[in-house]
Amino acid sequence: MAVNRIEATAGISQVMDDFYAQIRGYEKVAWCMGPVPYELMFCAGVGCFLAENTATRIAAAHEQDKYMDTSKAAGLGIECCSYAKINIGQALLMEQGAEIADRFKLPKPDFIALGDACPSMMQWARCLGEIFDVPVFVFDMPFVEGDTVEEIKEVLDYYKKRLLEFITFLEGVTGKPFDYDLLKERCATISEMSLWRKQMFELQKAVPAPASFIDGAVCMGPSLTIRTEAAKDLYKKFVEEQMYRVAHGIGVSDNEKYRIMWKGNFPWYKVGALSRLFDKYNAVLVDGCYGFLKDCLLPEKVFPPFGLPPVDDPLMHVACDYAISAYSMGFDPKYDIQCKEFIDDFSIDAVIIHSPHTCRPWGMGSFDMARRIEDEYHIPCIVLELDHTDESYYNDAQVETRIQALLEAVDANRAKMGKIR
Repeated sequence: MAVNRIEATAGISQVMDDFYAQIRGYEKVAWCMGPVPYELMFCAGVGCFLAENTATRIAAAHEQDKYMDTSKAAGLGIECCSYAKINIGQALLMEQGAEIADRFKLPKPDFIALGDACPSMMQWARCLGEIFDVPVFVFDMPFVEGDTVEEIKEVLDYYKKRLLEFITFLEGVTGKPFDYDLLKERCATISEMSLWRKQMFELQKAVPAPASFIDGAVCMGPSLTIRTEAAKDLYKKFVEEQMYRVAHGIGVSDNEKYRIMWKGNFPWYKVGALSRLFDKYNAVLVDGCYGFLKDCLLPEKVFPPFGLPPVDDPLMHVACDYAISAYSMGFDPKYDIQCKEFIDDFSIDAVIIHSPHTCRPWGMGSFDMARRIEDEYHIPCIVLELDHTDESYYNDAQVETRIQALLEAVDANRAKMGKIR
């Protein structure tokens, strides 16, 4: 039985490889963690990339062990974020002059940029700053207690001031004035890209689902950092393929029986295996918040229609795109955005919450959220305690057994309610 993957996902490797090849040609380079304003760096002539993306690529190629072993040997604990272990291990290997596969080679940074959205990121950034002896610029992520217009605008105004400080920092690094006109052009491209990604998201409400959460997650990387015409074209092709499938009744599974929501980041080293496992049981990971957080986060009542203001105020445009993070939100608004919206609209039969061993922000509140889903929606929910890039926490047989039990619970629910599917 074959999984009907979206063919456009095959283009992701070339987009990412081209992106990293271009970075190697920049005179100044930044290594980045978390939600930092990549557009400002590119408009200042600084090449930059998301360290988590790089760690994901390494894990997807099953080459993470030597990087994590290097960082562990240097003293990083077992509970340290596995993204950080890979990234710091890579930095240490570079400083040692060790051999690194061409595809994963990176230029040394001139500075580190951090969106401080996670408790471990500050230490991670400081480690890199010490290894390479470069400065670290930190973007604070204020905690958002609610989702009122006043609260969100207060956060955005604070972040916009920080953007101005960052521009001054960039001008000092490059010795050149910042190009605001180029920033407006980039913001216009981002707005168009977000429209295509919104359609990617909305089309998965169809039955059968034309694409899966895995398809969306595989293509997530460019939406975080690249965000150029090449990224926009990738998402446009993705949407066009989905639209064709919806029109012709083609689904990810040839016999869709279960529609599952996946909440949280993903075990990137098991993308293919999990895709085949769900297809084996005619189950589809219809969607989940992880792949669409940036595009779906801000309430429409604040900045209609998609959370981004006009590009004639590019700094506010950038602030809206980065300042409000799922990491900085309280439990209730996080539940509304990350669970309620998806379960209500996507005909979800069950929920899987991934609680990664080494990622505190995604692990926090997992079991409370599972209980709330079961109480409010009366659908089964399980918490899988795995990891995003550390394979040592994954056991194939145990994961399959848990998923089997989840689907049996769906069947029992349907029988109880007199539903057959």
